[in-house]
Amino acid sequence: MKVSHDHTARIKSAETRLQESPPTEERTRLLSQIGHWHEEMGHLEEARRSLEVSLALVPGQYWTVKQLLGTLKKLGDKNGTLELMTKLLRLDPHNPTVFDDCITHARGSSVNWSDLLDLLEALRTNYPDDQLVQANCDFYACNLLMGTDPVSARKHLAAAQQSFRKLFPRGHQVFVALRSALRQLAQSKRATPPSSET
Repeated sequence: MKVSHDHTARIKSAETRLQESPPTEERTRLLSQIGHWHEEMGHLEEARRSLEVSLALVPGQYWTVKQLLGTLKKLGDKNGTLELMTKLLRLDPHNPTVFDDCITHARGSSVNWSDLLDLLEALRTNYPDDQLVQANCDFYACNLLMGTDPVSARKHLAAAQQSFRKLFPRGHQVFVALRSALRQLAQSKRATPPSSET
């Protein structure tokens, strides 16, 4: 069942407040909220404009970035989506959530796994001396390649394992994800999984 929303009165009230030149923090919040309301009403171009202005004021707003990604996905704007994903990955490349969010927003969009692999490679290039970023890129490249190229996936997973072992104690939660990836690779007839010792 499709739910219809009418946020016209809320948008009008928020726009009135914006005309009063509120502080930047409130302004960015209002613009993000207006964008969210427009998106729920199916006014995608209006949503995009509000969200982009909000991000221009404060570029690191995580919620707004995610909201804009959803809007760009609905608009079918592949270039805009990839550009925003590039920014999202750089908000906190140590945090697996940014990688998960990029993958989530790529599903069902014009962005494909090859595009995401290119983003990961660019991120790796931008952070050559950061072992955690390198490990995250390898781990997520493994996940993206697992269904199409398990041999390459295995190489990325082995590199991720090696890096994570240097960074975290054996009981860290990352090793649960590594073991899960190892099991998936073990089921592939085209790849021999790396050592399961974590």
